[in-house]
Amino acid sequence: MSFYDVMTLNIDIYCREKPDLRGLAKELDWRSEISSLSWTKSYRWRPTSDVVRISFDTRSPLHYSSFYEKDDITDIFVQARKDGIDIPTELTDKVKDDSWCVKADEKLYSLLLKYPHLEGGLPLFKNEWVIVRFSEGQPLYFVDLESTVFVSKKTISVMSALSARIAENYHGLIYEDQIDKFGVPDAGQLRELMVGAAWSLGSSVREMGFEFKPKED
Repeated sequence: MSFYDVMTLNIDIYCREKPDLRGLAKELDWRSEISSLSWTKSYRWRPTSDVVRISFDTRSPLHYSSFYEKDDITDIFVQARKDGIDIPTELTDKVKDDSWCVKADEKLYSLLLKYPHLEGGLPLFKNEWVIVRFSEGQPLYFVDLESTVFVSKKTISVMSALSARIAENYHGLIYEDQIDKFGVPDAGQLRELMVGAAWSLGSSVREMGFEFKPKED
């Protein structure tokens, strides 16, 4: 694998309804491929001269979760209390019971409704707050679209259009990895975000001494 292969653009979609990826694969001529992860179903799509990979977590629906080291998450709670933020023992007990994992499940949703100040008081968990509000604590289906950063704007356009379509059809929330942002943008808005992310990654490449030239459409 070359340096360029690891520079990727990712769009993650968290859906409340199960996406019909088999139907999409037939419609859009995706090719199944073997994934390095046994629980992932992967497809290879070539909408242009570029390759896009679509992956589906076959274990889903799952609750969105983030894992932390015990000492790290304990320090977060200690510092929040020093800052005057009320951290209920119900939350600390839940995280401990979940093996130091912040899981966006029914319990977390009920705690957020009961203690709404947590959303602003613990910004490190911002993704969990967004997800749990969206899902109301229910498990979600996970789809990921990935390409290298060196794709054309046309490829970014079709990736964005497909992501927006999946989100609309299956009640999904979109996460753009490079800008660390959730939302439900339309295809045009998502395309602009993705183009910006590509240029941002390209700038990082140039700073490391590599030449970066965006591909022509």
